Amino acid sequence: MRFAARVMTPGNGAELEAAAAQIAHHPGKVRDAGDDPESGVVRLFLAESNADAPPDLLLGLWSWWSGSFSHPGIPRDHPNFPRRGLLRFADDPDPRMRRLALDDPDSTTDLVERFSHDPDPNVRGEAAADPRLSPESAVRLAEDADGEEVRWQVWRNPALPTDALVSLLLREDTGPMGTGNPSRSHNAAQNPAIPPDIMRRMIQRAAEVVALSQASTTRPDQASTT
Repeated sequence: MRFAARVMTPGNGAELEAAAAQIAHHPGKVRDAGDDPESGVVRLFLAESNADAPPDLLLGLWSWWSGSFSHPGIPRDHPNFPRRGLLRFADDPDPRMRRLALDDPDSTTDLVERFSHDPDPNVRGEAAADPRLSPESAVRLAEDADGEEVRWQVWRNPALPTDALVSLLLREDTGPMGTGNPSRSHNAAQNPAIPPDIMRRMIQRAAEVVALSQASTTRPDQASTT
């Protein structure tokens, strides 16, 4: 069945949904639809709505699609997305495909370190999020000059040494103990390796900020009667 021409025709959205529902429990038909070279929209729809989407279809989608607002993790987080065999992409010239290699269960710490030096920030970001990252590379990536997402990833990584994490949390320009960028604070505060005493200080500081905020919103007439 060739869906593509019908998909691109105005007013045929309902027909597409009906066709997809018709094949929802027939993996063979899902695969046939994905084989249509013009059916990128259909393959995407099937990947997002069908538990039977085959691995090769999902891998093909990843080459050009990261996920929608309604399905942000699809195709990569789909349960059928392939994991074995991804090491073949470790030297792929396309960084989008290269970054998949660390998902392979046979990937090594050496590959993590190699990717931490990759010229593409998205590939470095994969290494920055990997718990196998060496402490030395974690410290280096925490100050990555060209990739904000790389820094955010490693700030959440327990591979980041405790002293570097504490220093990061206490910095005025980044940490929740200071007055820096809140998105940076949000990422650093998610690191599971935050020491308990620092966590207590963060909670205390948050309580102080809330109290100051509440005090600043108290109306003068209310304040004068208290």
